[in-house]
Order: sequence, then structure tokens, then C-alpha cells
Amino acid sequence: MVFRLEGGIPKPRHGFCIMNKILITGGSGFIGTNLVEHYRNLGWDVMNIDIARPRNKEHASFWRNIDIRDTLRLTQECRSFSPDVILHMAARTDLGGKTLEDYSSNTDGVSALIEAASNSTCLAKVIFASSMLVCPLGYLPKSDQEYCPNTIYGQSKALGEDLIKNMTGNRFDWSIVRPTSIWGPWFDVPYRDFFSAVSKGRYVHPRGQRIHRSYGFALNATYQIQKLVESPLASQRVFYLADYKPIELQNWAKMISQHFSTPPPREAPLPILKGMAKCGDFLKGLGLRRIPITSSRLKNLLTDAVYDLAPLQEIAPQPPYSVETAVELTVNWMKNHLEE
Repeated sequence: MVFRLEGGIPKPRHGFCIMNKILITGGSGFIGTNLVEHYRNLGWDVMNIDIARPRNKEHASFWRNIDIRDTLRLTQECRSFSPDVILHMAARTDLGGKTLEDYSSNTDGVSALIEAASNSTCLAKVIFASSMLVCPLGYLPKSDQEYCPNTIYGQSKALGEDLIKNMTGNRFDWSIVRPTSIWGPWFDVPYRDFFSAVSKGRYVHPRGQRIHRSYGFALNATYQIQKLVESPLASQRVFYLADYKPIELQNWAKMISQHFSTPPPREAPLPILKGMAKCGDFLKGLGLRRIPITSSRLKNLLTDAVYDLAPLQEIAPQPPYSVETAVELTVNWMKNHLEE
């Protein structure tokens, strides 16, 4: 059965509960901020649990300052708020950690969330955010059970997925999303830096290289997550999260430069970029930071990464934004929100 609020927004029913209350962990982060705004606009009652203040100051009233690893406080808040849906986006996402303990938010935080969700009386669905880096960039696993991370961050996310699959049992319905490279309003490093580099003429593309990536616009991702919440076909499954048409990196950079009204990105022969990358490796070894190019960055830049999105497309077939519109919205957001 579907209930509709004013404005034609569908509200699926779960048991005796009408879905209109959503708890978003990590709602102060990039994707989380867009999800808070998305469900706020749909008329849902929203709560954001995060240790960071909201990026969007208009979201301050939805925020609760709670560490995702604090099982007791998290459980108390879940019981009090009694959400119909939980979107678990809270995580440490950088690659700078040295040990698994540095990423305890991605493991202990998942365990705490499962415990808290199990004490929520009217819970229809939990969406857990994982990462494409449970395997190396561009690697296509043969099943949802195959993990081969080459970073500690990716290892922590693979362990988190195992916790979800092994701990939830019949406590509640769940899905896992593996965001690929998501970009758009409220983003941060690395893709905001890429837009800035293009706008300032600092991005140099390897000449003759056509690089294809499964990237996702943030507002399309919020639509896709909403559809996963609503669909019974998403139950206990894993989905890569991205726009369905891969981006060709040079064309994307040209599109960004056009909206910034700057010249298109320059090109350089690959041998020259490899030489610059080795210099960058040397400077990094000296302890310098903010080095524009290293061998690992160049390798990542040259790696195609196109994922199987057919399972997601079956459930969320028509994301609302084309890449052209998405770039325009993102550039306008940067002009309005970021200092020069």
C-alpha cells in the first residue's frame, strides 16, 4: 500500500507504520548533507547523527552530536526518535589511516548501528554505505562476497560489510550501497579540488588517453537511495552507486571548464607526466604535502573504473539529472558557496 502526502510524495507503509521518519548518520558529510536536504524537501521528519556540525547551516535543528561508536547513546536516540528508515552514511573515508583501529568508525560504528537499529520499534529499512574500494579501483568482483582491498580504508569497509551480513539476521531489512566517485553540491576533496583545478587551468590531461569512469552526481545518488528504500527488490543486496552512463574524463573536464568560462584543459604527453610523477614521489618522500602529482595518483588517473549498475538501474531507472545539468548546478554551487 502507498500513502501520499501533499505534493504527491509516496510514503510506503511497513506493517502498522507509515514511513515518514528517517535517521541519517553522517548527515553532516557530503552525501549525508544532500540526503538530509532531500528528505527534508519530501516532508519527512529528519534526524542527523554526526560528530561534526552540519555543512548546511539550515540543517542545525536536525543535528545530534553523537559519536557513531557510542552504542548506548545511539540506542537511546533510536528508541526516542523511532525512525522508519536509517541511512548509515557515517564513516572515516580518507586514506591517511595507518591501522584498522584508525578506521574504527567503519567497523565498531557498524556494530553500534546494528545494535541501535535492533531496538527501533518501527524500522522498515536500513541502508548501509560501504565503498567501491572493498576491491582495488576498477576491479569488478565476481560476487558480493569477494573482497580484495588494497588500502586499510577498503579493508575496514569490507569488514563492515561482513558485520552487516553476519549480525543483522532477521532483525531488520537492509541494503548496502558502494558509492563510486560521487560529486556535486557540498562536496570536498578530492572532486572539489578537481573542479577547482580545472577552473584555474591547473588540470593537465594525459594526451591521447580516454579514461572512462562510473561517477555519480550527488542528487542522482539521493534519488537512487530513495528508490532502494522503497523497493522490496533491494532487500539484503549490494549495489554500486553511480550514474549509469560512464564519464569520459577529458570530456567532463572540458564541460567543467566551459561552465567556469575558462579555457579547456591542457594536454601533456604521458612520458612527461610520468617524469613529473617521479619528482612528486621524491618530494613526498621528503615529507612535503599538497604535491600535484605522484606515481600513485597518475596510476589512478589512468585506470578505467566502470561498474555493473544494472541491478541498481532496475530499481531506480531514471535519475533526474543529466551530466550537463549536474555540472552546471555544481559550478553554480561553487560560485555561490566557496570563497575564491
